[in-house]
Amino acid sequence: MSDTKLKPLPPLHSDEDAERFIEEADLTECDPAQFKPMTFRRLGQADRMTFELSPDLVRKLSAKAKQDGVAEGDILRRLLEDHLEDFEFGAAAPGRNL
Repeated sequence: MSDTKLKPLPPLHSDEDAERFIEEADLTECDPAQFKPMTFRRLGQADRMTFELSPDLVRKLSAKAKQDGVAEGDILRRLLEDHLEDFEFGAAAPGRNL
């Protein structure tokens, strides 16, 4: 492994910026630790749900979303998806296991 210092990723503010970066950059020179998984929402194909959260939980949720650079709804959706990933409809619930 060389001692070459890896370059930080430039800010990409548009699709055009991203396309230009991919075309022109040598990604082997970029620090891969800066990459993070992304998910994309397709609007118009999802049901909506409304519920209340305590002010403390809203503050924590907002701080986490800001830290991760995503919307609060994305954090909630990801938590629900992770929690319900192995859930089977019709399976008998042995008790209240959240």
